[in-house]
Amino acid sequence: MTTPPLPPAVVLVEDDLDTRDILSRLLAYYADGYELVAVATGAAALVALAAYQVPLLITDYQMPGMNGLTLARAVKARWPATTVVVTSAYVTPELAHQAIAAGADHYLPKPFSFAQLEAIVRAALA
Repeated sequence: MTTPPLPPAVVLVEDDLDTRDILSRLLAYYADGYELVAVATGAAALVALAAYQVPLLITDYQMPGMNGLTLARAVKARWPATTVVVTSAYVTPELAHQAIAAGADHYLPKPFSFAQLEAIVRAALA
């Protein structure tokens, strides 16, 4: 007997619990029909990516252990079709450039508008 495949999922990586909760609620609405996997670390995100078909990963930049740039590189190396969004409260042109160089498809400086997030999610899942 084979295990049924897991549904497609959007993965959110955010170490701040309050921010993860708010973004999870938004993403559940914007990504209707997709499983939402919200985790606190890059390592946990890699486990989720190995288990699900993940068209979209949204990750914070500054996290314990693996930062968002390292995660973006790892994701793009193994799952190049996954859209990667790096968010950060550390807003500098250099960080935006580094995020794109690491393979991120989008860089969203915090605070960002819900409309910005929605547009990226809908485009990635279209």
